[in-house]
Amino acid sequence: MTGMGQNALQQMKDIEKQLINKGFKNETLNKMLNLKHELLKLENAIQQQGEDSKRKSKSNNHDYKGTSKELSKEFKEYLNSIEILNRQSLPLQPNYNQKVQQYFKTND
Repeated sequence: MTGMGQNALQQMKDIEKQLINKGFKNETLNKMLNLKHELLKLENAIQQQGEDSKRKSKSNNHDYKGTSKELSKEFKEYLNSIEILNRQSLPLQPNYNQKVQQYFKTND
């Protein structure tokens, strides 16, 4: 650790000793706030030096070629058959067909 890092470590040890020996007081709280400020300055210094990896983007490193393979003839026929099935209306039994017609007539 550098000088600022050693200073922050020493402050942590002092705060720990003070908490154990004297308990929690306003003086301890002030030391904690000063330590927090010191740690924020250290974090900022590390980011400015470029050592902080969480600021580096790792997304979109690969180029997309955009080429696709041609679909096989069998697969195209299968897709067309499914599409035809989806478009066809299903045949109903005559009694169900009458009930459907009756339902729509009563709700108009």
